[in-house]
Amino acid sequence: MSKRVSLNSLNLTPITSPQNQVLKLIRNLHTQIGRQKHNLFLLEGVNCVSEALRQGFKLEIIIVSQSYFKDSADQAIVNLSNVSLVEDKIFANLTTTVNECGIMAVVQKFNFTLADCLLNLNKGPLLILDSVQDPGNLGNLIRTSTGFDVSGIILLKGCVDIYNPKVVRASTGSIFKVPFVCDVECGYLIDYLKQHNINICVLDAKARHTIYDTNVDFNRAVVLGNEGHGVNVALQAKASEIIKIPTNPSLESLNVTISAAIVLNHWWSVKNGFRK
Repeated sequence: MSKRVSLNSLNLTPITSPQNQVLKLIRNLHTQIGRQKHNLFLLEGVNCVSEALRQGFKLEIIIVSQSYFKDSADQAIVNLSNVSLVEDKIFANLTTTVNECGIMAVVQKFNFTLADCLLNLNKGPLLILDSVQDPGNLGNLIRTSTGFDVSGIILLKGCVDIYNPKVVRASTGSIFKVPFVCDVECGYLIDYLKQHNINICVLDAKARHTIYDTNVDFNRAVVLGNEGHGVNVALQAKASEIIKIPTNPSLESLNVTISAAIVLNHWWSVKNGFRK
């Protein structure tokens, strides 16, 4: 169990000015333009910060509120050299959530490639996301992917920014566990998958075949689309498999995160001997 540390023992002087340059940077990272400009993104809450440290990522900046420091701080985090203490009332205006998180950090954006996303295809499929625009859905898709050994996540142009604080928060630290590539052109991706002999599998509620008709041993990229608009027609045209999740006909559609969880769990369970 981590030891409680003394405020005085670390000789931290609280930041009391909202115009402090560190705080200005953090506010700038609330926006996609700011994240692009600085090539940085924001972590909020102890789960995300701790997972980043566990996975060996460098935290460029860490700030903690006075209340968090006094009540919850542990030596593993606050003894790091780049920790700044912030007055509670100022810290409260830095967060993107209504719930007090107490700790925030700044991290460099990742530099994954499509090749990185193929490294673990022997364990699980690629996940291709088309026009997924809800931050909570994307965060939960990242979290779900790590539970079922997804090799990598590819976001086509039109998806929500994966570094959006709501996405990062909803991923509960899983953003550090799976490689991903963003803003990929559909035509380029189709050619890339073909060159690497990867089957394109599209989930479509109107398909004749179901997920239970598929062979789990294929190198596969499964495509999930926006609930309202479905999957890009170019991807559908090039699909090796078009499958559905069988449901009661009275159901209009499944949430994209639930769909992903069902299909990924099926393939993972068969591959790992939990289901025939």
